[in-house]
Amino acid sequence: MKQTKINALHSLGLRGDAGLLVKEETDRRQIFRYDNKVLKLFSETERAAWQRELAGFEAIVGCGLGPDLVGSGDLWLATRWIDGETPLAQNNEGAHVHRILGQLLTRLQSVPADNLQTWPLEGRLKLQFANFHATVPAELSDQLVALADSWLPHIRQDTFVHGDWGTANILVSANVEVLALIDFEDSQIGDSTEDFRWQAFAGPTSHQLESMLSGFKGNHGPNASERLALATLELCLEVLDWDERMRSHSLKMLDRLANGWLPPI
Repeated sequence: MKQTKINALHSLGLRGDAGLLVKEETDRRQIFRYDNKVLKLFSETERAAWQRELAGFEAIVGCGLGPDLVGSGDLWLATRWIDGETPLAQNNEGAHVHRILGQLLTRLQSVPADNLQTWPLEGRLKLQFANFHATVPAELSDQLVALADSWLPHIRQDTFVHGDWGTANILVSANVEVLALIDFEDSQIGDSTEDFRWQAFAGPTSHQLESMLSGFKGNHGPNASERLALATLELCLEVLDWDERMRSHSLKMLDRLANGWLPPI
């Protein structure tokens, strides 16, 4: 990413020694702050993520939803710095915040998605099914594949999907006034229910999904529960390797799905 950074700094008229490293994912992404700008760099292996993020930011220009895009080039983009924090950092993840998430998602899903990248859920699931995590029992994996086959015909691909929708990707002020949406690297044209998958993943004892739906004014159309269940299934498989706590919760959720639980959407 060294050359990418040099190219970006030259384009933006910035000096390399003036930046503050905000976040780094080794061999994947780097984020720097330069005064009132945020520079995000992507490795070659993350080219698809860069393309999705750039398309997402370009799609919301003028909508008042995200920080201004101030520059972009091959494997980098720069946005205006927003002086806020996430509700998660404020320990404020109650019903009020999730209602706000629902309201924001209504606005985001009204943005035309024509120029977004495609990243079909069916293809992502096939990759997961081709290499089931060792902790998923064979009988359970067979049940999940059968369920997915029955739900896939209902999946739609016609809506702006953020792809990682939750409290970690909105910036708010001290009084929880929303300032901006961030991190569009998973954005795509997809199914409207996909942006409820983290809240469904929280499980039937959580109020996150209910609270977010109370603020959402969009229309998911038919078979929404099955479509959200499919997106939740994919998320469960995706996070099995994160840590032991996530693995344990994911396996419980996979078992619930296999035994007939559908998220009430």
